[in-house]
Amino acid sequence: RFLQLIADRSTTVGVRGNLSKKALNSIGIKNVRIFGCPTAFRHCKPELKLPRIEASAINRLGFTLRRKTHGFQTLQRYMLRTLAERYDTEILCAGELEEKQIYYARTKQVENDDQVMKDAVQKLTAEKWLFGAKDPLLDLYKSSLSVFESVADFEKAEQSLDAVTGFRLHGNLLALANEVPALYVTYDTRTREFVKTLGIPYIDGRYMDKFSFEEAWDNADFDLFEKTYQQRFGELKKFLEENSMAHRLGRVPTPYVAEAA
Repeated sequence: RFLQLIADRSTTVGVRGNLSKKALNSIGIKNVRIFGCPTAFRHCKPELKLPRIEASAINRLGFTLRRKTHGFQTLQRYMLRTLAERYDTEILCAGELEEKQIYYARTKQVENDDQVMKDAVQKLTAEKWLFGAKDPLLDLYKSSLSVFESVADFEKAEQSLDAVTGFRLHGNLLALANEVPALYVTYDTRTREFVKTLGIPYIDGRYMDKFSFEEAWDNADFDLFEKTYQQRFGELKKFLEENSMAHRLGRVPTPYVAEAA
């Protein structure tokens, strides 16, 4: 009833993807427009131009962490360790509490840092993400983990990278929004629909046996993303205008949105 009321009072209802459109259509709401995730358009640019870089030329690589990906934790651990052996890798973290403990303890930003570190390692060991204090992944955390408390800081860090990959949906999208090429790893229906809606290059985590990051990266089609981005930008602009909502899309100079995501 509530959704029908919104639809009746709107020219169109905006959604992120086809699953949402199908759900609304199933209850009789047909005036639906798909434009993807608004985070992609946070800098209001009508088009994006990503640099093309071969895997062999990548120096600084960002890995966006989303530890709680059911069924894909071992894969994520493997990717982190193997990519760190090949590239200068920065692990980008936003919301994981134990990773924050490790980061702030390592950088001496908390009292009793040794105990804070010990507690975090114990929790991650209990979750079978780490295998004790001598786990090589913990060494990687201590050398390469970065934690961000704001969207602005997260994307500022990504702007200095050559390339980004990983499991954090919006972390990867922030890179693309800042014209840094990013290769997604999908792990559920939501992430698979997300990348297809925006034409984003991705690796399906369900089919990563005998996986080569270099091969997947060099085969990534960023042309499709750039083309689809322009189309979805246009759909978002239409959605706002047909519903009589003011916007700043396409404004020059581009306004900077510090915290929107």
